[in-house]
Amino acid sequence: MFDPDQVARTILAIMVKPLLGGKLFVVRLLPTYILSAEFLRKCVSQCIKAINNNGSRVVALVSDNHPTNRKCFALFSDGREKPWIGTDAAQESEFFMLFDFVHIIKCIRNNWQMEANGILSIQPPGADRQISAKWSDVVRLYQMEKDHVVKRTCLTHEACYPTSTQKTKVSLALQVLDERVAAALKCDGYSDTAEFIKTIVRFWKIVNCKNPDLHARLRDPDRRPVYSVQDESIQFLSALADSFDSTHCGKGRARHHSLTPETKSALVNSLRGACEMCEVLLSDPRISYVLLAGWRISPNERRQLLCICGASAAQCSTPTNEIIGIP
Repeated sequence: MFDPDQVARTILAIMVKPLLGGKLFVVRLLPTYILSAEFLRKCVSQCIKAINNNGSRVVALVSDNHPTNRKCFALFSDGREKPWIGTDAAQESEFFMLFDFVHIIKCIRNNWQMEANGILSIQPPGADRQISAKWSDVVRLYQMEKDHVVKRTCLTHEACYPTSTQKTKVSLALQVLDERVAAALKCDGYSDTAEFIKTIVRFWKIVNCKNPDLHARLRDPDRRPVYSVQDESIQFLSALADSFDSTHCGKGRARHHSLTPETKSALVNSLRGACEMCEVLLSDPRISYVLLAGWRISPNERRQLLCICGASAAQCSTPTNEIIGIP
């Protein structure tokens, strides 16, 4: 909340990303002493009203998985059957609420490492059985190769034994969740852990698509933009959401080979919300493809919420078409 008698501890940044052209920009910076969900909702509602008063509308809200942001999203969803759909009095149409996939990928790594036995169990999309991925397999691979001149992976001590600060670095998480690690583990006979990493890597490549031509240059179909809700990538994301949704979750001693409730909810709801958002966007005849990496908040802000608004290119000073392709 804003309290003029208290010294601000952090700054809340609310940013806007125009869908149909225009660069990401800061719309509001608020020094805050204590950030509550109610205060955050009020600030976001004011921004939604300003966006609508200027002839546009909010398509989605994107944030990290911080508890305050989760509570704020819950206020906007107001107990709906689909918690990734929100409404506000300042806007007639509904909007999507997603958690940043960069933060989710770090949460998956952290949940895996911090589970009591270092094990996560899931039935991957298309698989006929449940697999159990062991963090100890990754550590064993690193210990076996750390003194070798030629290595099969880029695993480092920081990636396998991260400190509290290092757990916030996505680069270290991606050293573990890497195709080369999956291939090395498969060769060494750790097929379950290899299959789990392979599944998460595919998820990451789909949601990290930044360039419409990257899939052709790298000859990797998983890096292809979304052209239709019938695309294999969207079908995979939907099936992955179902796979994680069917698993149990818990906290502390009640968590057994599973994600925490917060990570599971953020992952499942964001995957389903992203699939539905692609369907809505691609129904617009002006849009030919969607780049999922465009729905990302800046890594430089600690307290940040991104509003994706449906502004047209004519409403923006510098059209860039970074998120969607317009023929």
